[in-house]
Amino acid sequence: MCLVSIGAAVGAVYGHMIATPNGASLLDFAGLPRGALSGVVITGALFLFEQVSARPPMAHLRKLPFLPHLAIKTLFYLLIVLVGLTVGAGLFPAPADGAAGFPIRREDMLFSFVVVLAIRFIDDINHLLGQKVLLKFVTGYYYRLRLGSACSCSSI
Repeated sequence: MCLVSIGAAVGAVYGHMIATPNGASLLDFAGLPRGALSGVVITGALFLFEQVSARPPMAHLRKLPFLPHLAIKTLFYLLIVLVGLTVGAGLFPAPADGAAGFPIRREDMLFSFVVVLAIRFIDDINHLLGQKVLLKFVTGYYYRLRLGSACSCSSI
């Protein structure tokens, strides 16, 4: 649920940043609903995909070699991003979308895909290191075990 909230916030900020140069005023929040909805759909679908891929019917995906595994997951991520952006554009069309045949811009796709990969990378590293170890390391609370009185090492 936390990742979905983060996705909604990042999508809303991005939607507002894109709507402002396209003619909306700085105080006009026209891009917020579209960006937030796209963020919720993308992160919700990613969370669902990760939960389903951990179950036995999709567990064979984890047994593949690294490159095929990465290619298949990347295609799923790309599909999820496309669906999320399409849902957001369909429910909250922008005035500039009327002139374009396809309402999703390259920049939107690139931004969303990079954010998805970054979030997935950070989440995977967090799972590899253990719960909250990455957060402790980034915030400076991670410490190294000191060898002292607990271990006596003497050379003869």
